[in-house]
Amino acid sequence: MMRNFYAVFLLLGLATMCARAQDTIVLKNGDIYAGKIQNVDSSRIFFTVTHENEMYTNSVKRSRVRTVKIGAAGEQIMRAPNQDPDANAFVLKCDTGDLDGFSAGVGIGLESGGIVGGSLMLYVQRNVGFFCSAGYALIGIGIEGGMKLRAITKKSKGLFVPYAVGMYGNNTVIVVSNATSYNATYYGATVGLGFDFKPHPKSKCYFSMSVLMPIRSKHVDEYIDDLKDKGASFDHELMPFTGSLGIRFIID
Repeated sequence: MMRNFYAVFLLLGLATMCARAQDTIVLKNGDIYAGKIQNVDSSRIFFTVTHENEMYTNSVKRSRVRTVKIGAAGEQIMRAPNQDPDANAFVLKCDTGDLDGFSAGVGIGLESGGIVGGSLMLYVQRNVGFFCSAGYALIGIGIEGGMKLRAITKKSKGLFVPYAVGMYGNNTVIVVSNATSYNATYYGATVGLGFDFKPHPKSKCYFSMSVLMPIRSKHVDEYIDDLKDKGASFDHELMPFTGSLGIRFIID
């Protein structure tokens, strides 16, 4: 009787260990997802993970994967990273919705290259992205390039994400009516703060809004003073701050 009891106890222990065993996927950017692999096709790996008595399902592109480990001490595919798996990483991805690794956007303001334009954004890490933009800038094509630092947290659910941005490109355009030869474009750095707003965690698009401060050189003021000495008048002075508003579409 006792022998049967120990056998049943051992089987229950083994079943518990198997149930707790997790598969681990490590991405090339360093993110680690721990869950249970359900299916693998020619392009994606599909996960499930249980968190707070709820099961989440998601997937990742195979081209983004560096290492796959099956089970707690199972087979390793490719090479093992020098990191320990974070069992909550996969849940964090579910809680924060579909984050963009690569996206395209259109909008108004310097983040879109000018009065109106478009941009491409690539996140090399969850919170660090680089972008380039081009748009109409009154007297020609404006071009910007820069970096965006965002703060993704589980609490935000990916719906409201603050960020800081820094860029270099055209940040001042001077237009002289009836004397286009005096038109000028100045290039320099621009910094700012903003936020991304997503209507729903699984939305494939989101809105961005920011307040920007162009860092203008002294040559801008000198040129304006020179134009005034020549009889030019200006409808308004240069503002120390400007803004951007746009919508982004998640590609990957």
